Amino acid sequence: MNSNSNSNNSNYYNAFTVINECGAEICVTLLYEFNFSEKTFIFYTDYSSDPDGNTKVYAAITNKNCKNEFLLPITTEYDLKIVNIEFKKWLSKISGGDYS
Repeated sequence: MNSNSNSNNSNYYNAFTVINECGAEICVTLLYEFNFSEKTFIFYTDYSSDPDGNTKVYAAITNKNCKNEFLLPITTEYDLKIVNIEFKKWLSKISGGDYS
C-alpha cells in the first residue's frame, strides 16, 4: 500500500490516507507505533470488519524518508514474528486480557 504523507509522529489515533491495490484513496487511523531493530512498525485500521464482525487491523513498516511509499509491507518471517508478538502485547494492554 502506498500512502500520502498526512501523518505525524504521535503514537495514537492519527488519520492519514493510503492508496489501496485498486488505486482508491482510503482514510485510515494509526493505532500504535513501535520501533524495533532500526525499523518503525505501525498498526492501523480502516474500520472495516471481517466476516465475524471484528475490526480489521493492518501492520506495516513505515518509511518516513520517502513521500511516494510511506508504508512498506512486512516481508520477512523475522519481522512478522516481531509484529505478532508486539500485537499480542498491545491487545493485552488495551483490553486488559491475555493474548499470549
